[in-house]
Amino acid sequence: MIALGEFGLLRPFWFLALPVVLVLAGLAARRVAALGGWTKVIDPAMFDAIAARGAVVAGRGKRSLTLAMIGALIALALIGPAVERPATDSFRNLDGTVVVFDLSKSVTEAPGFETVRSAAQTALASSGTRQAALVVYAGEAFLGSPFTSDHAALSRTIFGLDAKTVPVAGSRPALALDLALDLLTGSGIVAGDILLVSDGGHFGEETRASALRIRDAGFRIDTLAAPSAVGRDGNPGELAALAALTGGVSGDAATPDAVAAALADNAARRIGESDFQALAWLDLGPLLLVLALFPALMLFRRAV
Repeated sequence: MIALGEFGLLRPFWFLALPVVLVLAGLAARRVAALGGWTKVIDPAMFDAIAARGAVVAGRGKRSLTLAMIGALIALALIGPAVERPATDSFRNLDGTVVVFDLSKSVTEAPGFETVRSAAQTALASSGTRQAALVVYAGEAFLGSPFTSDHAALSRTIFGLDAKTVPVAGSRPALALDLALDLLTGSGIVAGDILLVSDGGHFGEETRASALRIRDAGFRIDTLAAPSAVGRDGNPGELAALAALTGGVSGDAATPDAVAAALADNAARRIGESDFQALAWLDLGPLLLVLALFPALMLFRRAV
């Protein structure tokens, strides 16, 4: 799907049918030109005599043009031009973002932790009107905030995160990702992101398995890489790989613009990319098919 503001193309790959229709129309037009080419093989005087007797039947050039018009309208209908439904904002509860924040010591004791919190707040602010929730983790994962549309309150919660928020030491990102997935599926979210803020430490097979479950459920993971404390083992490469695995976007806490832009996709586009696109977009394809019936009627016209 391609979204261009309030206009979208639901099945853009059908654009490939348009040049095929145009080529076929051009070949047909050449074939029927000048009575199918008979004027090139018949002596002009003989042709005039045959025409005078009324034995020359008009070619089918108009018929080919009509067929080309019908084919073009069908191709355009298959492309799926659509307009955003006026009530799209009412579907925002189907779209959500879960911020998963790593509060292990390797992150909270690193210089610039305030920058990491600010980056998460910036990304959250880009998510528009959709609901957002917060999961925090270290040695265990906890729900920091259920889904809410009050981003200002959630932003204040993120600002207050520190090393004492999660009382269990360690780092278990797989638990946090599983909890985020449970939140998305349990809340009926159909188009959702998980924003993972971490230094990539202690990622392993369990974390990748959780990411695969998230991808298979139709969600994606976007990541913000946080700096690691001195002597701690961070791995931003693992974060980027996790985002790529689920079709998400990876970025750095110092420059969160790319991740913020990914979260800023409008609700109609995001829901339109799911199985619920009919809720957000009005498909004009069926209308074009109805319009194609009118030139099709000309094919049944009998010459008098």
